[in-house]
Amino acid sequence: MDLKETRKQIDAIDDTLMALLSQRFELSRRIGRLKRGSDLPLYDAQRESEILGKARAVPDGEAVASVYACILETSKDLQRE
Repeated sequence: MDLKETRKQIDAIDDTLMALLSQRFELSRRIGRLKRGSDLPLYDAQRESEILGKARAVPDGEAVASVYACILETSKDLQRE
């Protein structure tokens, strides 16, 4: 497989990731509204630990967990909106 074809595959994956992240962030906003409506804290340490644990369990887990740490920070910011 050549460089051009490999980049094309990465572009397709990136398109999917971006669409899924947009969906995830919209759900994060919804969760923020639900938490505020129920007087629940926005931060859930146990939930975050579970997600990061799952991320670490996949191939390239530390790299995936690093990306997820950024996703979780952004999600928390969106919940505060």
